[in-house]
Amino acid sequence: MAGNDVKLLGSWPSTFVMRPRIALNIKSVGYDFLEEQLSSRSDVLLRSNPVYKKIPVLM
Repeated sequence: MAGNDVKLLGSWPSTFVMRPRIALNIKSVGYDFLEEQLSSRSDVLLRSNPVYKKIPVLM
């Protein structure tokens, strides 16, 4: 799945992340899934969602 323009930042067990993954798969949109650790926030998450600092983030 490398090289896609769409990126989904989330955590695997989150139901809020599963919804966009299902929608992207139904629409046959290629995406890269970037797994985020909930214990520590990455720089990508802080740049993409600076106000709430929560997942999921669709970039």
